[in-house]
Amino acid sequence: MQPILLDTGGAAQPGEGSVLLLVTDLELPLERDAVGALQLLGLSPAEARIADLVGSGHPPKEAARRLGNTEGTVRFSLNQIYRKLGISRQSELARLVARIQATGI
Repeated sequence: MQPILLDTGGAAQPGEGSVLLLVTDLELPLERDAVGALQLLGLSPAEARIADLVGSGHPPKEAARRLGNTEGTVRFSLNQIYRKLGISRQSELARLVARIQATGI
């Protein structure tokens, strides 16, 4: 699956006025987990695991413990994740992860 972000112009904030188009080869098996879908959106595998945990409601400290990282590393990674996804808050990440999980991408 290949993500294509289309900017429709006139956006007041990053991510507004944009459309995410996912193009896939129907002959290939579809990735059906949030981590895989987050990687398709441009996150590294490590960033995708952090985004999945924090976006699913785990505090950064708990995500760090589960992944064997420091809380500082997770918080630094979250800033990179937000920048890559064009978001600025944990609530926006939670909404994105919930949408991915609901659609089974």
